[in-house]
Amino acid sequence: AFEPLSEFRNYSIITVTPDVVAKITLSPNNSIMPAGNGLFHSATAYDKWNNVNSSAKTWGVNDSAASVNSTGFFNSTTPGAYFVNVTVDGIIVNTSFVTVTPNNVSTISLTPLSSSTPAGIGQNFSATAFDKWGNVNSSTISWGTNSSLGASSFNTTSGNSAFFNDTVALVYKVNASV
Repeated sequence: AFEPLSEFRNYSIITVTPDVVAKITLSPNNSIMPAGNGLFHSATAYDKWNNVNSSAKTWGVNDSAASVNSTGFFNSTTPGAYFVNVTVDGIIVNTSFVTVTPNNVSTISLTPLSSSTPAGIGQNFSATAFDKWGNVNSSTISWGTNSSLGASSFNTTSGNSAFFNDTVALVYKVNASV
């Protein structure tokens, strides 16, 4: 049986949805970050008419020494160059380049830890700075000693090596810092 409409309408409702993905904007595009600090990426997909397409995004990174989660958060504790990519609708449409550098110095390894040498002969020392992840940090090493009694001298042969010499027979504490 035919039932009449309870109200008269002279229109129809149509919902227009975004077309297939034509491009993705990705931010940041190129970046530098210290090891272990992490970096959020964001991506927006658009159809050819610039309508936002909310299709699911899949994130990836080119190296197992790094990771990127489902929200675009990238992290690595290993310095290097990485490519973060985002995929929508099964097509990789944009890639970000991330350079990971060593983080701030947390420890310095000094060699030798102790030695004995005749006055005036001297001793070579070397130091290596590391971040909290064990990555070598190339910061310039500063050299010093705990004594102002002798005629101590440091001849820095490179950023991380020095030659210590003194003619006064004492026990010295050689310091390496950044």
